[in-house]
Amino acid sequence: MYDSDASRERFPFDNKREDNTHRSTQQIEIAGHRWTVFTQASQSFYDRIENNGADLVLISGTLGSCLSGLILWLLIDGRVRAQKIAQEMTRQYRETETTLQAILDSSAVAVGWANQRGEIEYVNPEFISMFGYTTRDIPSLTQWHTRAYPDNDYRNRIVAEWEAEVEQSRASGSHMPPFESLITCKNNTTKQVQLLSSWAGSKLLLNFTDITELKRAQELSAHMAQHDHLTGLPNRMLFADRIEQAISLAKRDQHHLAVLFVDLDKFKSVNDQLGHEVGDLLLQEVAKRMQDCIRESDTVARIGGDEFLVLLPVINQTNDAVLTAEKIRFVLNSPFIITGHSIENSSSIGLTFYPDHGKNQSSLIRNADIAMYTAKQNGGNSVVTFNSKMINKHESMD
Repeated sequence: MYDSDASRERFPFDNKREDNTHRSTQQIEIAGHRWTVFTQASQSFYDRIENNGADLVLISGTLGSCLSGLILWLLIDGRVRAQKIAQEMTRQYRETETTLQAILDSSAVAVGWANQRGEIEYVNPEFISMFGYTTRDIPSLTQWHTRAYPDNDYRNRIVAEWEAEVEQSRASGSHMPPFESLITCKNNTTKQVQLLSSWAGSKLLLNFTDITELKRAQELSAHMAQHDHLTGLPNRMLFADRIEQAISLAKRDQHHLAVLFVDLDKFKSVNDQLGHEVGDLLLQEVAKRMQDCIRESDTVARIGGDEFLVLLPVINQTNDAVLTAEKIRFVLNSPFIITGHSIENSSSIGLTFYPDHGKNQSSLIRNADIAMYTAKQNGGNSVVTFNSKMINKHESMD
């Protein structure tokens, strides 16, 4: 039979190898003859397999070890880098927290915050300085409200309004609008404050600004705009506003009102003889005496120089207004003691009634002025009630 290795002797089978994996024996019949066929791998095949297997194991083992080492290195390096990142984040967080704490502690605005349970967790030094309360005094919002708003009615109204804003802000995720209220401090003084609130996660932040002085300045400015700087009485602008309201009410309720126009008879001589400083002091005393003659609902106004207006918004009968006018005339006719000077003065007073002598403020004041001028022409120190005949006489004199 054919042997692929011609250099070997015929059928040099290696019976010494115990491995029969690559050896076989078969019998076949060809042309009436039975043939036995033996096949076996050559020694070179075994050498090639044995040599390649060792190399493969070596290479596989080396690659596996390198791969395991690489994975281990990546794991170790990743852990180290994660630790470094965590440490840096912790450092930055602590630095930010320290910075924020320093900002809050040095802030000129009173700051505090409460959690969702209503517990006050923090107030800054400005809060304590402004109100006097620490977290021991006000551990919760409920106790803060009790101490800040000791009046029950005021507390119920303010807290209801504020809590409604809080709920709306929480639902919409928006900031609450500025909220103003009067806070009672620990020392029982009162401050006008503006409160700004907002949610920061689960914390309710509260910022208080003391606007007490600002409110006082605004009130003073508004007062000065509507009052005479010398006497403190309402000026022409405020008087016009009040008489408009009085006319509207008189028209609605069908009642009368009265306007008095008061002018001092000898004021010019006081300025000329004693000086404007004494004249100013005299005007202040005149204002006080006139205010003592009227009701709380009435108004005395200085409209310029030595001219005054008086509004009696409700009178039961015309004689009530006449009596008031006579009372004013009487007290102004009594001597004034100003800086050691005894000053005798008198007044001329014109009187009009709504709706008899005018249905608007301009006609009532104009006709009261005409009546006052008539009183002055008659020698002064008198009260004159307007009548229509005075108009023609006044126009003819002009």
